[in-house]
Amino acid sequence: MITGCRSASGTIGHVEIRRVRKVHDNRQLTVTTNGCHTESVNHDTLTHEEIFGRIKEVRAQAIERTRQARTLAVERRDLMQVLINDGLSQSDIARELGVTRQAIQKMLAC
Repeated sequence: MITGCRSASGTIGHVEIRRVRKVHDNRQLTVTTNGCHTESVNHDTLTHEEIFGRIKEVRAQAIERTRQARTLAVERRDLMQVLINDGLSQSDIARELGVTRQAIQKMLAC
């Protein structure tokens, strides 16, 4: 049975977190449900301005990575087309890359 929680503070990135350690009154019992969260975000340490700033940073990173993924997908398609023009089948390419032929078809369609 869980009787309480003790916490310790730490930081990850720009967000301060609290780690919560379970305190058991009978260590011989098996705990089947979590009575306390093991980690939680301590929102009291961040201002709304800081949170919005971090959201904007993360969004900008996600947009940039999406652009990179699109560019790489085009390059991948062009390279596969070279292999197909050289006489390899979609199945041959799929086998070499460890994916299905249907996955190759989707990659070529982008």
